[in-house]
Amino acid sequence: MAIACGGHLGNSLPGGTITLADVYQVFAVDGQVVSVTITAGELYHLMEQAVSGTAIDAAERIDPARGSDAFPQTSGFSFTYDISQVLGRRRCILKKGF
Repeated sequence: MAIACGGHLGNSLPGGTITLADVYQVFAVDGQVVSVTITAGELYHLMEQAVSGTAIDAAERIDPARGSDAFPQTSGFSFTYDISQVLGRRRCILKKGF
Protein backbone atom coordinates (compact mmCIF):
# COMPACT_ATOMS: atom_id res chain seq x y z
CA MET A 1 0.00 0.00 0.00
CA ALA A 2 1.12 3.55 -0.62
CA ILE A 3 -0.05 7.03 0.42
CA ALA A 4 1.10 10.36 -0.98
CA CYS A 5 -0.04 13.93 -0.44
CA GLY A 6 -1.87 14.94 -3.61
CA GLY A 7 -0.42 18.43 -3.52
CA HIS A 8 3.08 17.03 -3.85
CA LEU A 9 2.43 15.10 -7.05
CA GLY A 10 3.53 16.77 -10.26
CA ASN A 11 3.58 13.94 -12.80
CA SER A 12 2.09 10.52 -13.47
CA LEU A 13 3.84 7.18 -13.42
CA PRO A 14 4.40 5.49 -16.77
CA GLY A 15 2.85 2.11 -17.50
CA GLY A 16 4.94 -1.02 -17.19
CA THR A 17 7.99 -1.46 -15.00
CA ILE A 18 8.52 1.41 -12.56
CA THR A 19 11.94 2.33 -11.19
CA LEU A 20 12.81 4.30 -8.08
CA ALA A 21 13.90 7.15 -10.37
CA ASP A 22 10.37 7.15 -11.87
CA VAL A 23 8.89 7.48 -8.38
CA TYR A 24 11.11 10.45 -7.53
CA GLN A 25 10.14 12.21 -10.79
CA VAL A 26 6.47 12.08 -9.82
CA PHE A 27 6.93 14.30 -6.79
CA ALA A 28 6.79 18.05 -7.44
CA VAL A 29 8.74 18.83 -4.26
CA ASP A 30 11.72 17.11 -2.71
CA GLY A 31 10.69 14.73 -0.02
CA GLN A 32 11.45 11.36 1.41
CA VAL A 33 10.03 8.04 0.34
CA VAL A 34 9.79 5.92 3.46
CA SER A 35 8.47 2.53 4.42
CA VAL A 36 6.68 2.03 7.73
CA THR A 37 4.69 -0.66 9.46
CA ILE A 38 1.44 0.56 11.01
CA THR A 39 -1.62 -1.07 12.51
CA ALA A 40 -5.08 -0.95 10.96
CA GLY A 41 -6.11 1.49 13.70
CA GLU A 42 -3.19 3.78 12.92
CA LEU A 43 -4.06 3.69 9.20
CA TYR A 44 -7.68 4.55 10.03
CA HIS A 45 -6.54 7.54 12.13
CA LEU A 46 -4.07 8.62 9.44
CA MET A 47 -6.75 8.62 6.74
CA GLU A 48 -9.22 10.49 8.92
CA GLN A 49 -6.59 13.18 9.53
CA ALA A 50 -5.61 13.18 5.84
CA VAL A 51 -9.09 14.23 4.71
CA SER A 52 -9.42 16.92 7.40
CA GLY A 53 -8.52 19.67 4.90
CA THR A 54 -11.41 18.73 2.61
CA ALA A 55 -14.11 21.42 2.38
CA ILE A 56 -17.70 20.84 1.33
CA ASP A 57 -20.22 23.25 -0.15
CA ALA A 58 -23.87 23.75 0.81
CA ALA A 59 -24.87 20.75 -1.32
CA GLU A 60 -22.30 18.63 0.57
CA ARG A 61 -20.05 18.26 -2.48
CA ILE A 62 -16.28 18.64 -2.28
CA ASP A 63 -15.36 22.31 -2.80
CA PRO A 64 -11.83 22.40 -4.28
CA ALA A 65 -11.70 26.20 -4.06
CA ARG A 66 -11.87 26.10 -0.24
CA GLY A 67 -10.12 22.84 0.52
CA SER A 68 -6.51 21.83 0.93
CA ASP A 69 -4.37 20.33 -1.83
CA ALA A 70 -3.18 17.71 0.65
CA PHE A 71 -5.88 15.14 -0.18
CA PRO A 72 -4.27 11.70 0.01
CA GLN A 73 -3.58 9.73 -3.15
CA THR A 74 -3.55 6.01 -2.38
CA SER A 75 -2.49 2.76 -3.99
CA GLY A 76 -3.36 -0.74 -2.82
CA PHE A 77 -6.46 0.32 -0.91
CA SER A 78 -9.48 2.56 -1.25
CA PHE A 79 -11.44 4.47 1.35
CA THR A 80 -14.69 6.31 1.85
CA TYR A 81 -15.47 8.84 4.57
CA ASP A 82 -18.15 11.22 5.80
CA ILE A 83 -16.54 14.68 5.79
CA SER A 84 -19.71 16.25 7.19
CA GLN A 85 -18.87 14.67 10.56
CA VAL A 86 -16.33 16.02 13.05
CA LEU A 87 -12.84 14.60 13.34
CA GLY A 88 -13.05 11.27 15.13
CA ARG A 89 -16.53 10.50 13.79
CA ARG A 90 -16.03 10.51 10.03
CA ARG A 91 -16.60 6.76 9.72
CA CYS A 92 -13.71 6.11 7.36
CA ILE A 93 -14.13 2.77 5.64
CA LEU A 94 -10.89 1.24 4.37
CA LYS A 95 -10.90 -1.50 1.74
CA LYS A 96 -7.81 -3.43 0.67
CA GLY A 97 -7.33 -3.45 -3.09
CA PHE A 98 -9.60 -1.45 -5.36
